[in-house]
Amino acid sequence: MRVMYVNWYACREKASGLETEMVDVTAKDVSGVTVVKVDGSLGIDTLRSAEIDGQLMEVIDDQSKNVIINLEDVPYISSTGLRVFLVIGKKLKSSGGELHFCCGTEVVQECFDISGFSGMFKTYKTEDEAVQHVLA
Repeated sequence: MRVMYVNWYACREKASGLETEMVDVTAKDVSGVTVVKVDGSLGIDTLRSAEIDGQLMEVIDDQSKNVIINLEDVPYISSTGLRVFLVIGKKLKSSGGELHFCCGTEVVQECFDISGFSGMFKTYKTEDEAVQHVLA
């Protein structure tokens, strides 16, 4: 199993100064399926989207065509974050691959439902369930 760790800092301004939080992206290969875990307690918003986009594109360029993004540690996703996933999904589809999601919180799942992402991408409750369906 190949595991790649990518860390970067996401910053946002507050009235009292600058707040910095580390966001982790970890990618691993599970039998030819790339599983990417995004860990950031402040969510995927406009500020973090550009960083996440670059890191995910790097992982996808170097890894398999079937990608599962684990959103367990992402409390919400802004419209900019959804756009990042849409671009990645289209890129994978154009090369014969698919983008899947797992472990989304209720808020994230609601964002997917409202935006129509639930109809465009397959979502799973657990990472194991997602991997089993992709490999089937």
